Amino acid sequence: MSQGYIEEWVTYGDGPNKTSFYTRTYNVTSGQPKAHLVFIHGFVEHCGRYDRALSQWAANGISAFTFDQRGYGRTATDKENMSANSSYGKTSWKDQMQDIAFFITRERERIGSGVPMFLMGHSMGGGEVLGFATFWMAETKAALAHLSGIIASAPMIRQATPAPSWKVWAGGKVATIFPNLHIGSSIVTKDLCHDPAIIQAFERDPLIGPYSTIRAISDMLEGGTALAEENYKKWPIGLPILILHGDGDKITSHIASKKFHDDIKANDKHHSIYAGAYHEVHNEPDGVGTRFVDECITWVERHISSVHKL
Repeated sequence: MSQGYIEEWVTYGDGPNKTSFYTRTYNVTSGQPKAHLVFIHGFVEHCGRYDRALSQWAANGISAFTFDQRGYGRTATDKENMSANSSYGKTSWKDQMQDIAFFITRERERIGSGVPMFLMGHSMGGGEVLGFATFWMAETKAALAHLSGIIASAPMIRQATPAPSWKVWAGGKVATIFPNLHIGSSIVTKDLCHDPAIIQAFERDPLIGPYSTIRAISDMLEGGTALAEENYKKWPIGLPILILHGDGDKITSHIASKKFHDDIKANDKHHSIYAGAYHEVHNEPDGVGTRFVDECITWVERHISSVHKL
């Protein structure tokens, strides 16, 4: 194949939650990978938007695995392979945590115990990976022990311009009654990055829908609020963390990212700001995106021997 990744459909879950996921694996060109990355994409998008970045990881000797999350991308739109119960935007915070736990455990079994594994997410996915370390269920705590570190890119902790609290509250109430009610995603595409080609591709991408569900949006916002106000206290002290954000981000709050970094009690934590960069720092032009990925790779290389203790 010409592409630098392997595609596979993976089925997980029982009963009504049984879901077939579209996945991609980026293998190193030769030999054993020095580390392995599990990557979680953001709101209403899909893992294919990270092909350039994940290829850069593989070219530097770090293999990567990613998937279209429940309710998004091919997992929710591929008529030939998607599960009968899947639909666009249909997801929840709890489902997302369990999905991540499943794939971390699966990847550990696949690559073996000798390769350090890291978890990274962007935007909604960034909030999820932070939540994964603090939203403890039996599955998540067991899977967390497989990780050597976590990277959060522009995590959704708080919006750059927060929605009114009454609207968030009302959305949560409606979500308990009509969880799969469609609601517009309201993404301002010009705020993604400074590269017009990336923006145009996003706007024309058939896998990106103009809406999600009220449950998905409510859980994303409430999960971020929980991280900021309470769950930061649960961060495992021995789990290394890297948080990166552009200070020109108009979608998620770089100030909330810095506060989360400052508030958690972690022995090994680092916060990196990219001056003037928008939400998708990895897609910024003029070498900024490449520098961003390089920083993440360098951080992983420095933590390859890390084994945290909960």
